[in-house]
Amino acid sequence: MDNSVNAAIKAKSETERPILTTLVDSLAAQLMLDTSWVTPEQWMAIVASGGALLPVFATAEAISRLANAKAPIYYKVVRITGMDIRADVPDADKPKLSNAFVRQIPLDAYNNSGTIELDFVLDYKEGEEPRRASPDRQLKFEQAGAFQFDESRALI
Repeated sequence: MDNSVNAAIKAKSETERPILTTLVDSLAAQLMLDTSWVTPEQWMAIVASGGALLPVFATAEAISRLANAKAPIYYKVVRITGMDIRADVPDADKPKLSNAFVRQIPLDAYNNSGTIELDFVLDYKEGEEPRRASPDRQLKFEQAGAFQFDESRALI
């Protein structure tokens, strides 16, 4: 990543920090009202500290809950001009393969509707076999994802 991208990420993080701090403080205040989450060991420490550790434990619990919460990631997409599909290949197998591990799909000729089907086949060199299993094993393929675009070719 170049420095301008890193600077943009840092600037975005700094603008979001007050929002996150407010969110943690609000959740910690709610957790202090309903202490059903406090463990017996934490209760002993809270009593021993005269109650001073309750806000500390509540803040830690709030951060833990927020860190483990599943939340959507929103971002603005102006235009998608292509996709790179990458196969994760163990380092030990890379010298055995004869093809690239990244497939580029240009979207400039894509007509805003339809599907993109991709067969990603890793070709082993003559006489080489996969480390993990027999080359004639039964394989199972699954659809990994789907994309939908609007008229301006922005990801919906």
